[in-house]
Parts: sequence; C-alpha cells; structure tokens
Amino acid sequence: MLAFLLLLCNEAKAEFGRLTGVVTDPGGYPVSAVNVTFFGYPYGASTNEEGRFTILGLRASSYSLIFSHVGYITDTLEIVISGGETTTCLIALKEDVLELQGVELVLERENVDYQATSGRVIIRKHEVTALPGGSEDPLGAMALIPGVIARNPDDADWSVRGADMGEMRVLLDGIPLPRPTHFGLLSRNLSIFNPLVTDRFELWKGGMPAAYGRALGGLLQVESMDTDTDELHGTLLLTYLTANLGWEVPFTESVRWINGVRFNYDPGVYRFLEQTMRDRFVRPTIRDAQGSLRFDPGGNHRLRLTYLLSSDRLETTDITGSYDHRNRLIAGGLGWSWVPTAGWFSDVVAYGWHTRETFGYLDFGSEERWENSRVGIRSENTILVSPGGQFTIGGVIEGEEGDRRDPTGKSSLGGTLRNLYGAGFVEGKVRWGRLHTTAGVRSDHYGWEVWDDGIGVDHQYFLYRINSRVALGFYLTEDVVLKGSWGTFSQPRDTAIYDATHWSGGIEINHRGWSGEITGYLHDRERDYDGIRRYANGIEVLLRRRTGEITGWIGASLAVSEREAKDLLEPTAMDRRWTVLCAVLWNVSPQWRFSSEIFFGTGFPYEPVNGRVFVYSGGITKIRRGWYPTYAPFGSSRLPEALRWDIKAAHDIKLIGLDATVFAEVINATVHPNVADYLWSDDILVRQELHEFPTFLPLLGLEVRF
Repeated sequence: MLAFLLLLCNEAKAEFGRLTGVVTDPGGYPVSAVNVTFFGYPYGASTNEEGRFTILGLRASSYSLIFSHVGYITDTLEIVISGGETTTCLIALKEDVLELQGVELVLERENVDYQATSGRVIIRKHEVTALPGGSEDPLGAMALIPGVIARNPDDADWSVRGADMGEMRVLLDGIPLPRPTHFGLLSRNLSIFNPLVTDRFELWKGGMPAAYGRALGGLLQVESMDTDTDELHGTLLLTYLTANLGWEVPFTESVRWINGVRFNYDPGVYRFLEQTMRDRFVRPTIRDAQGSLRFDPGGNHRLRLTYLLSSDRLETTDITGSYDHRNRLIAGGLGWSWVPTAGWFSDVVAYGWHTRETFGYLDFGSEERWENSRVGIRSENTILVSPGGQFTIGGVIEGEEGDRRDPTGKSSLGGTLRNLYGAGFVEGKVRWGRLHTTAGVRSDHYGWEVWDDGIGVDHQYFLYRINSRVALGFYLTEDVVLKGSWGTFSQPRDTAIYDATHWSGGIEINHRGWSGEITGYLHDRERDYDGIRRYANGIEVLLRRRTGEITGWIGASLAVSEREAKDLLEPTAMDRRWTVLCAVLWNVSPQWRFSSEIFFGTGFPYEPVNGRVFVYSGGITKIRRGWYPTYAPFGSSRLPEALRWDIKAAHDIKLIGLDATVFAEVINATVHPNVADYLWSDDILVRQELHEFPTFLPLLGLEVRF
C-alpha cells in the first residue's frame, strides 16, 4: 500500500512543470513589465528588469503564450510543458507605433534602457571574458569606459568624471558597501566581488536615482548571478594569483543556492619580489566568500538572502620597519520582491503596481584605527502610468556608526519620478509622451557626537540635509535626444560638512544601429572645516554600435581638474592637472576582438603626480578551434623602461570527463609598472631601492567546470 501511494505521489508531482523565459527588444535588450498571459487559462506573470519571468505549477500540456507591452507589437508563442521539467523560452518583441484619437505615440523600449550609453553603462561577466587580456576581475574592465580613469590597466580602483571612489555609492544586491576593493595584490586592486558568482555591473556616471543619496561620484550596482539550473554545477578557477571555487545548488524547484569562495596563494611570484625589492617587501593575503540563497514561493514573489565576507591582510617590510595591516568586511541582506500578475493592460495604456524590492541589510567592517557598521531597510515601488510613464518611490531608513570618535546615525527618504508627462517633436509636430524625465529628492537626518577623553569635551550635532537629483531627456527628433542631469549632495564627513554638486549635459544621435553621444560635465566638492575645494570638468565623446552579439565603442574624454585651499586672505590654487583618455572596445566579428586604451596628461584626477603621465594598453584576440590567443602590451612613462608585453592563450580540453580550459601567459618586462606604482613612497630613499622585475615570467591557469 505504501509503495502504491508513493507511486501516485510521484505521478502527481510529475504532472506539473515550470516555465521560465526572457523577453527582449529587437536589439537584444531586456524589456521589463511585459504582460505574459496564457490564452484560455488564468495563468500569467510580468517580466522583471532583466526581462525574465517564471511561472510554476503548470500542468503538462500545450499552451499559447501572449506577450504584450505598450510600444511593442503583441506576439504569441506556442510552447509545450512537460511534467517535472523546466521549459525555457526566448522571444524578441517588435516595436510598434501606436495611435489614439489622432495623436501619435512613438514609445521607446523599456524606460530604464534610455541612458545605456555614457550616462549608464552595463557590463556583464560574459562580455568581460571577451576582452583581449581580460582581467579575472570584471570591475577592472570598467577602465575601458570613457569618463572612467584607472590608476593602472586592469585596476579596480578608478575615478569617475573627476571624483574618487570615496564619492561613489557601491551596492551589492542592494547592500551598501564601504569599499569595493581588496588591498593591492601585486599592486592590482582586485574587487571584493567574486567573478564566478557575479553577473552584472551597472555604472551610473550621471543622472542616478535620488533615492540612493550620495553617489555624485558614480553609482555602482553589482548583481549576483541568478540560477535556474536543476542540477549541481560548479567551476574551479586557478590562476597564478588566486584560487576560486563556485557552485550552484538546486535544493528544490523553489530553493536555489549559489556561492563562491576565493583566496590567494604564493606560487613563487612573491619570492621574485623578495629578491628584487631588497629592503622593500610586500605580502598581501585576501580571502572572500560571496553568495545568495533564493526562495520562490510562487505567485511571482521572491525572497533572496545575499551575503559577502571579505578579509585582507597586508604585511610590508621596508627600511622603516615591518607593518601588518588588516581589513574585514561582513555584509548581508534579505530582500523580497513582487511582480504582480494583476493590473490593467491594453494596447495603449498600462496601469499596475509592483514592489521591485524591499530589502533589509546590515554590514560592518574594521580597518586600522577605523570601524564602521550599518543597518537599514530600503524599499522601491513602481506604479506604471499611461502612456509609458513610471512613478517610483523609494525609502531608506539607515543607521550608521563610525569609529569611537565619530559615531553617527541617519535616516532618509527618497523618491523618483520617471516619464510621467512630457512632449517632443515627431515628424515636425509636437507629440506627448516623448520627454524622458527623472527627478527625485532625498532628505537625510544626521546625529553624531564627538568627545576627547583627555579634555572631556562633549559635543553633539544634529543636521538635516536635502539631496536632489534631476535628469532630463528631450527628443528633438525620432533619433536625436538632448540629455542633462543635475544633483546635489551634502553630509557631515570627518566632523565637517561635505558638499558636492554635479552637472552634465549632452546630445545623443541614433541612426541604423549606431549611437553617438557628446557629454560635458562639471563636478565640484568642498569641505567647510579646511576650505579645500576640488572640481573637475570635462567632455566625453562616445560612438557605439550594437547589432546582435557584435558590440563595440570608440570613446574619448578630456578632463581638467583643480584643487585649491582657502586661507584667511584669499583662495590659493594648489594644483591643476589635465587628462586625456582614448578607449576602443570593438568586437569586429565573433572571431576577432580588439581593445586599446591610451591615457596621458599631467596627473590623475584625484592624485597629484609630478611630471607628465603616459599609459597605454591594448590587445587583440583571435578565437579559432578552441584557441584564444591574445597579445596585450601596456606601458607607462612614469618609470624608465617600463614597457611590458603579455601573450596569453587559452584552450578548451576534457579533464577526467569534465569541461576545462587551460590558460597560459608569458610576461616580459624590465620593470612591472603596477608593482612600482604601488610601492612608491614619499621617501625618495625607498624609491631608490626598487630594482628590475624578472624579464621573463611564465604563468599558468586552469578552469574546470562540473
């Protein structure tokens, strides 16, 4: 009897299947808020910002799926659901021209893709691996974006439009992080994000939402990889610097776990340093773990637990002595999101509500003489309003505590209004619905106290600050858009008021798959207690083409920055420097990929450098029959004879029945510019202790997938 009942249960369970899919526009961009319904059945869903949807509990049968969205032609797809299995579908919707009572509405693809050129850039993991000489750290690839300047090629520490990383807001799945990088590893500042479980990097250089506060130096949103696999999968990645292990575990159809761990080791590289640096020696140690646990209870609800653990240790020895620096970071958050199946959708209008995410988070870290902890809750909700408008309101309640001398607490509330009303020119006539608008206000409340144990002085401060954002996009014609943004930010920092303002404006022209854009910007910040003011202004030029999987851009940026200090009589200029960056990233074809970057000037935007700076890098990759050869030289005039060239190759193989890839790299250099830049000190005597790096260094790597 028991066996018979088990058989019945198994058969009943096998009757139900699962459907997941992705909806894109003709250019391959995801489309959110698409209404997915079954003809003749009460099932349905809406796509998220990635264009994805998932429907559980479907009986084994044939269905007709209907996809509808304002501005796109309604399409139908026939599918077959099998019991106990997951069916996947992919569909591209065609854009439509809608008419209503003689008023022509030409709606663009999903609103959030509007700023996908210079103001907002998205880089995915698979795009990073396609770069010649691509770093194992996807964050290092951001240096190829015009307006982003890295200290060294492949470095995850960079400046955005003249601002340093201290002015940037960094989020991992909604969790704010105090810093995105490890200590220098061979002077390369690796990010704390694990490349095996991180899927998407979204960088806002301007016009970022107001609800995030701060962020005038850029908003970086990092998203963990999502998984729909029904089997255990994993990847082991061994390079000459780090060992990395990642895995995807489907516990049930609704509970899935993805995790990655990484650490560095000493394969002999540091022994070379010890022999060549004499009295100067550095030994970094990094450890990190990152992952997420996802629970899909049904009804388009989703729960997600995200966590990140990071540990750094940097041991240094020079003529002044030995030092041991340590950093630790623990961050985690629990989020809930809901995309409704209900709502009123028609051929012209769409009304609905969805909670993008309500997220509770906490993180705390410690460094030398510094500790920080943060706990908060953030919620974002969107109302769809005709025609094609969105009203998004986001709230943040956050408490933060700094070191013992500067404990702080704060809370804030912010909202963003998108595409609610607007007008523009279409065929020489004024039409409504063509003005892209984003506006928001965020209020912050601060309270902190400062005391001196020796004197017994106790001060308390309570401040109320308003931070604002406005971003506009006005369509002069169907393919010509004027764009601009403005933002302010103010908060207590280092027991002082820290104020910043950011302006940007430009024009974008689109024609037959090509997109060209010119943007100018001004970034200004000032501290009241010492009167130091730093500002940067510049211009960016970007030419981009995207056709299917072939993507590329050619960009350049010019920045002029200045720092000045106010004394008692009059402002005194401290330093002025200019930088020029030219970057090319071009997938000529699926077989040929090319990238190059040239950077020169009188210094970095946020770091004074004596004399002129010239850094160049580049490479080309040919993919053929499983081989991936790459030639990627780079050099710097900051050091004599600093030319370095790399030759890299990869080959797909079978290892004990598993798919694997073998990497090989040869470095030839007289001086490694990254190491030398990192080890430079204000002490000239220490600089003179630097000697040549080995002229020939073979390196190996292995990636195994199971």
